[in-house]
Amino acid sequence: MSGSSRDVVQAGNISGGVHFHRRDESSPPVPRQPPASFPGFVDRTDDLDRLSAEESGVHIITGTAGAGKTSLALRWAHRVKDRFPDGQLHINLRGYDPGEPVAAHEALRRFLTALGVPPRAVPADTDPAAGPYRSLLADRRVLVVLDNAASPSQVRPLLPGSTGCLTIVTSRSRLSGLSIREGAHRPTLGTLPAPEAVALLRAATVGHREGDDDAHLAELARLCAHLPLALRIAGEKAASHPHRPLGDLIADLRDESALWDALSAGEGDRAAEAQLLTNLGMAYVESNRWAESRSCHEEALVVRRGLRDRRGEGDTLDLLGLVALHQRLLPEALRRFEQAHAIFREIGAARPEATALANLAAAYHRSGHPAEATTFALRALTAHRALGNRNGEGNALRILSDLQRESGDADAALRTARQAVEIALDPRNHALEAVWLLTLAAAQRMNRTEALRARLRNAAPGD
Repeated sequence: MSGSSRDVVQAGNISGGVHFHRRDESSPPVPRQPPASFPGFVDRTDDLDRLSAEESGVHIITGTAGAGKTSLALRWAHRVKDRFPDGQLHINLRGYDPGEPVAAHEALRRFLTALGVPPRAVPADTDPAAGPYRSLLADRRVLVVLDNAASPSQVRPLLPGSTGCLTIVTSRSRLSGLSIREGAHRPTLGTLPAPEAVALLRAATVGHREGDDDAHLAELARLCAHLPLALRIAGEKAASHPHRPLGDLIADLRDESALWDALSAGEGDRAAEAQLLTNLGMAYVESNRWAESRSCHEEALVVRRGLRDRRGEGDTLDLLGLVALHQRLLPEALRRFEQAHAIFREIGAARPEATALANLAAAYHRSGHPAEATTFALRALTAHRALGNRNGEGNALRILSDLQRESGDADAALRTARQAVEIALDPRNHALEAVWLLTLAAAQRMNRTEALRARLRNAAPGD
């Protein structure tokens, strides 16, 4: 076989002799894979300048969750794209997602395909696939971005052999093995300088709030320990309450500042990290950003499981179920609620177990399974009454009333809805009252409709 590695690549030690030939040798593919950088990114000037001084090699950006590792890597990749005329490769290795991380071979398959290799020609194993990958990158200027890496073994097969390429790896772990064997540089991403922290808050609230003064924003940034994750939480909360004075929000967030301090120190406190991810997920819900909320709760789930925090795991599964229910991902919602219920029952957490029963009732109701929904609603009602949880009891009654109304039992639906509203009125719980009054109104409308139908039947002439 003749020609340069840019023309033809042969994967050695593969039965049958696999050859990769370019269809158009005059214009090899030039992948530009990095996604858009995140909106609201505030330039980390010093960190960007340090990266910009690099021409080749491996660089690992480490830091705790929410420090802005991915944001920095993507912003820099777009800034220097002209320095890598042969392309930019990017993959999210999902090292900290609830499911399995992306295997090195799968990443190689995607990269080789992007570089012009027919999918069927990609070798079936990691080592045979890594050889052609390195050959295709030889004598080229390519930037490789490996986001959310979990371990050195996941990264090594993806490192180019060419000195003209530069690889950026982001990870919460230090990946020390890459520093020792591959000579990787390992800058740690810390918290933001005060001016950039304030700028991030302004970017998060632009178009939603006006007139927030610098002193209040600086105090809010200080309470957030200048940590991007915490700043995003605060920014989302501020944006979702545009008419609320920032001073009131600062007072509410003081209790969370200890969590942010713990997370910003050193490698970070894993329990604080999980709680902050949960808080951010809930803040996204207030802004109706359900996909972002789901992502945060999935990250929190990984941390909770790593800590063997069963109660926290159950709570997070319950929240993921609620997000899925809102997105009408009904099989997933049922699965999450069932997992949460099993954990709560296992650890003897009666109150959240009762809540999970009500959530299962709601999910079965939405899924078109009224019999199962009624069973779970009655179980939730019994459990909440035994606990003396009036709000939980009212919620179960609301679900049950809807089910009775849809089954055609107008009288039962009306009685059940009235019980729910009585709970909301004693003491006055205006949020619940508004929701449950709607349930009562629906039951009353149906009751009036049934009464009218009965009068019409009675007035009809006999056969």
